[in-house]
Amino acid sequence: MVSDELLEEIRAQADLTQIVGEYVQLRRSGRTYRGPCPLHGGEGPNFSVDPERGIFKCFVCGEGGDVFSFPMKLLGLDFIEAVKFVAERVGVVVPEVEREEEDPYRDIREAVALRPLRGNGAPLRFRVCPRLVAWPARRGRRPRYLG
Repeated sequence: MVSDELLEEIRAQADLTQIVGEYVQLRRSGRTYRGPCPLHGGEGPNFSVDPERGIFKCFVCGEGGDVFSFPMKLLGLDFIEAVKFVAERVGVVVPEVEREEEDPYRDIREAVALRPLRGNGAPLRFRVCPRLVAWPARRGRRPRYLG
């Protein structure tokens, strides 16, 4: 995991207008910069970059974010890759991070962990409709356990 101090250092040194400017022509408009949105391929100046606040916003597709979320959305990078992408442009070295293997069953494990529990910690049981249980037998099939 990348430390918060390193993230803040990278964020402080990064120039969002320069990073966005690599992908789209920006023009100064007051205190912000405007141009066509590179995220949805817009034509008009509907994409705004505020260098003081370090954020961007498209007023057509609604996408917005900071210096790290721009490469994530545009290039499809994950957070660590986006941090390295921005750090490379500002000259900050990011130490290698050990990646955990992606658990393909993570969503299922979370759903099971969040299932409703009784006050004593036992899982709630839902009553099964008797008509539903008898339905396969009426159709000439063996009933299966529903419970």
